[in-house]
Amino acid sequence: MFDRLRRRSKASMVPITSIKPVPKAPPTTSSNYTNSSKTHNTSFYDLPSELRIHIYELVAQDTGLSLFSASPKNVKSPALLLTSRQIRNEYRPVLLSLAPVRVHIDNYDFRPLIRVIGSLYSTELKALRKNNRHTIVLHLKNFDITSEKCMTSLRRWAVKRAEHLDRLPWSYELAQPAASSLPMASAVAQMCRLEKSIAAVHALQKSVHESLAAEIEPVAEVLRARCAYWENAIAHAWRNGSWERVHLD
Repeated sequence: MFDRLRRRSKASMVPITSIKPVPKAPPTTSSNYTNSSKTHNTSFYDLPSELRIHIYELVAQDTGLSLFSASPKNVKSPALLLTSRQIRNEYRPVLLSLAPVRVHIDNYDFRPLIRVIGSLYSTELKALRKNNRHTIVLHLKNFDITSEKCMTSLRRWAVKRAEHLDRLPWSYELAQPAASSLPMASAVAQMCRLEKSIAAVHALQKSVHESLAAEIEPVAEVLRARCAYWENAIAHAWRNGSWERVHLD
């Protein structure tokens, strides 16, 4: 049996002369060294600064900032400010120059806003001056908003606005009613309340310097606009025979 296996193995052997040499592979050099054998992970910090700034701008345009909100539990800090110190320092000026800023003020008490503005760095103020989307939302919660205390607070804000050289371009609006409709009696009471507030603000304007009166005028304008809104809503309800409720748009 062993002889038979030897004969078969000899018969299946290939002559040495018929074997062709295998070509040698070219030596590996740095020029043909593939990236698959050497990987490099690129992080956000490796991007050029111009590209990072562009990303910050895209994010900031869709991010809103709210101060002293009536619902502070629903207000969250922008996520990029919570990542790292480098991103926070790079993103904050972009955010302040592009994001809409809404500040909620109760009964003309601007003291919290004055403190915040006074605590800002010059670079942050410079960024805010580039932003034209600053809004002060006035909440007239106190029934006696024509009191001397409220008018003194409004006058203090006008003085601060007139004194500061780096004034920010604030616009004003009144907080919207929470309900979509009100009883007729409540709507009439709201309108009368606004009329008294307008009279008090006009009296304040007459008692101060014209520069301060000019600073108070935007507040008077939003009060007059809201009072006209209530008048139209009440008149529309009367015309349509809705004696019990006034529907708000």
